[in-house]
Amino acid sequence: MDTKDYVKLLNLITANTDSQKHVYQVLGDVESYPIYLFQPKRINPEYKNVLIVSGFHGEEFCGPWGLCKFILAGGLQDLKVNLSFIPVVNPSGFVRQQRYNVWGEVSNYGYLNGHLSHEGKILVQNNQLLIVLARDGFLSLHENAWQKDFFLYILSKQSDSKLTEGLLKTGSKFFKILPDGKYHTDPEGDYTVKGGLVRNVLDGTFDHYLQTLGIPICITTEVPAQGMIGPRIGAHQTLIQNFLSFFGTEIRA
Repeated sequence: MDTKDYVKLLNLITANTDSQKHVYQVLGDVESYPIYLFQPKRINPEYKNVLIVSGFHGEEFCGPWGLCKFILAGGLQDLKVNLSFIPVVNPSGFVRQQRYNVWGEVSNYGYLNGHLSHEGKILVQNNQLLIVLARDGFLSLHENAWQKDFFLYILSKQSDSKLTEGLLKTGSKFFKILPDGKYHTDPEGDYTVKGGLVRNVLDGTFDHYLQTLGIPICITTEVPAQGMIGPRIGAHQTLIQNFLSFFGTEIRA
């Protein structure tokens, strides 16, 4: 598998997405690479709306391929949620397998101070649509090159223990959970981990931006970006399944 093949990734996802249930559009182009958004053709008002995004960092390719594997395995069938997803936010980084985009801009930061990358500007320009699609929950798929263990970032103003416990249990089937303590987790800062969670870090990420716009729960999965590719992709696939199962257990009031 050529993990840098953006066209193949999109073709696989598109070919295995039921056009009667999901439609896609191009939110914008970066260096001639389109950023695709897939969304339900019809929003079921009884279901929760959730948005899954991957590929903010170009070298974290197992998130996009994990999403692809989820779709290839029939994950979009019989959904009990209104699922929307963006497979790759940063295609120019993805095809080069470099963290930042072709101009060295950071795609996942700057949303609260106006220092936006090309990709960030595209997401903000489409924020009214994305807010609706992420109304009940948001999941961002990441890998972490600075830690060898699994953990989660979470921004939440509601009870989240059932969801986080489920995701941590899923992650523990593939990796060790990062022990409690203060860790260096990426170039942007050091964070305190407790019970496998980094809570309510307000650092200008896209997750933080969505929370300021009213999204009640935003979670970032951090799969270690080391070791064999297969388990990392499989972990993302299973984390997606667990996330959707949580939101599919309750019918909207």
